Amino acid sequence: EREHADERLRLLRKEENAFRFYDNLLNAPKADFVRDLIERLRDEEAKHVRLIQKEIVKFSLGRG
Repeated sequence: EREHADERLRLLRKEENAFRFYDNLLNAPKADFVRDLIERLRDEEAKHVRLIQKEIVKFSLGRG
C-alpha cells in the first residue's frame, strides 16, 4: 500500500513539474501558434494533476 501511495505522489510531482515547465515557457515572447500549443500542453498537464490528486484522495479514503 505504501508503495502505491509513494508512486502516486511521484507521478503527481512529475505532472506538477511538467505544468510549471509549460507555464514558465509562456513568459517568453512567442508566435501566437506556439503560445497556443504551449497553453494546450500546460492545460493537459493540469488535467493530469487533477486526476492524480483525485486518485490520491480516493486511495487515502480506502476507495482506491
